Amino acid sequence: MKNLRLAKQATLDNNGKAVTDAQIWVSLRNKDFSRPFRYFLWMTTHEIGEYWNRIDWETQRAECQTCNTTESMEHVLTKCQCAGQNEVWKLCDEIFTRAGMTWERPSIGNIIACGLTQVTNRKGKPDKGKSRLQRIIMSESTHLIWKLRNTRVIGGKGPPSKKEIANKWHYALNSRLATDRILTNKKTFGSRAIAASLVLNTWRGTLEDEGNLPEDWTREAGVLVGRCTTLDRG
Repeated sequence: MKNLRLAKQATLDNNGKAVTDAQIWVSLRNKDFSRPFRYFLWMTTHEIGEYWNRIDWETQRAECQTCNTTESMEHVLTKCQCAGQNEVWKLCDEIFTRAGMTWERPSIGNIIACGLTQVTNRKGKPDKGKSRLQRIIMSESTHLIWKLRNTRVIGGKGPPSKKEIANKWHYALNSRLATDRILTNKKTFGSRAIAASLVLNTWRGTLEDEGNLPEDWTREAGVLVGRCTTLDRG
């Protein structure tokens, strides 16, 4: 499978070590991914949907009407000129910079292998919080790009505005942040609870009015991801 090979190469390039096919498949079920994204990533890795042009009633969808090229998953997520992928990745650029992280726009291989993301700190040691943040943002952003495409192509709606894209992206991240806060409750979730320290380290540097939040804000209502303004600036 082409996409599987690209994922393995991306992991080798990013982490400096080779991985097996089995490790890639297991990574698609990373617990930091939402259940819908796990299914989406499995479908993408299997390259399901890459051959729409073989099905008569899907012929029009096989070609990107904006770019006049085959609408592969790689094209949708990383190359399409219609409003969507470029704007979402710009928002990612801003939030990762704010979090003090070095990041490059992903290839299709990076996206498939994002469950194996390993961010290191200044001492070269794995940073669990930042690695988790990157997995969350990569997965939510990728899935949003796909949903924006479906709304336009299948739903028949026009391209979304920059404001609409930014609002949907912030909503997705704030929903994950809210879920993280809830899952730190040991009384409710017991052994399945997420450590508050991991949640704090994950979102550090990304929050609205962060300097005025308590040291442990996981029990505080109304904690939000800070608004990214890249798209406001055009």
